[in-house]
Amino acid sequence: MGRRWLLSAVLTVGLGLSDAHAYPAEHLTEARAALLSEDKRAASKALEATRDAFSSSEGVAADDVLATYWVYTGLLAHMKNKSDAAMDAFREALVVDPRYAWDTEMLDDREIRKLFEALRGEVEGRAVISPRVPEKTGCAQVYIDGSRVRAGDSVGVGERLGQIQCPHGDVYGLWTQLDEEEPIDWLGLCPYPVDTSIDADANTEAEDEFANVGPSFGKEEESGSNPCLDIMATPPPAVVETSEPTKKKDGSSPLAMFGADTWSTPRLVTIGTGGALIVAGVVVHFTAVQPAYDMVEWGRRNPTGLTRYQADILSDRFRSRRALSWSMTGAGVAATAVGLFVLKPKKTGVQPVLFPGGGGLQGRF
Repeated sequence: MGRRWLLSAVLTVGLGLSDAHAYPAEHLTEARAALLSEDKRAASKALEATRDAFSSSEGVAADDVLATYWVYTGLLAHMKNKSDAAMDAFREALVVDPRYAWDTEMLDDREIRKLFEALRGEVEGRAVISPRVPEKTGCAQVYIDGSRVRAGDSVGVGERLGQIQCPHGDVYGLWTQLDEEEPIDWLGLCPYPVDTSIDADANTEAEDEFANVGPSFGKEEESGSNPCLDIMATPPPAVVETSEPTKKKDGSSPLAMFGADTWSTPRLVTIGTGGALIVAGVVVHFTAVQPAYDMVEWGRRNPTGLTRYQADILSDRFRSRRALSWSMTGAGVAATAVGLFVLKPKKTGVQPVLFPGGGGLQGRF
């Protein structure tokens, strides 16, 4: 009775989830309807939502649902006349579920079905790659495309959905190509430390089928409990995220350039001057250069309304104003760059500094 009540409560909570936390199967239903109505845009949107739902799902993906996602992706590519992309998606579907049955109600195209069946035999000899699962994972379990994998196992090459069920039952996933040169830190996907000293398979041996048959004398010995079940019964620990930026190898922060302790007065003056010059250059461009250019263009369209002398004046006015705008903007960019990169705190006590009236050195000699 207790189990039935718990299952009912879980289903009630699951059915009450918002669209933001919808399951992949729900998005696949939308994709199926869009494909049947040949609505490419809606199908593409639904499949993108399905992909995101797989990586952020709170449970381990079912291989048949994941295979259906790849089949629908292939059908959308076929609808867009992208045959190579369609075949690649069909291959991924058969890697996930080699016994996947073609949905004739979805598309009863004999040629597509023949192609799909031909690819079924092709993927049987597909190259494999190691997901590099560590030997000891404690109570955590790693899954690739919905199937449990352990140390030493191999999976088909291609884009795989990797997931890890952490000791407390919470699941985290990602899409990956499983690069052996840069293996995934599977245990690092859990937001809390995983105790790898626990042997999760220690109590999984099959029990004697006649263990409870026949008379028993004295107090019955309790069978050893599985520590992973006890851990899973408790909620995950609260993880406090620190906002401290990552340190570089030299001990400095990668955001030290923008740290509050780096904004000295000379640096602020230099960057402020550069910003003011940039703004002034932009203002001059729109208030002086652009009107002068419009006058030159008007003179070109109406050559009979101007004398040669007047045309030369308009051209010279435009060039001088443009040169002024470019000079102010260029000086502003240079001053800002000096303030950001040259005037960073250094071990030396003397630094260059720029002022509106010139430049010099500032610091202790």
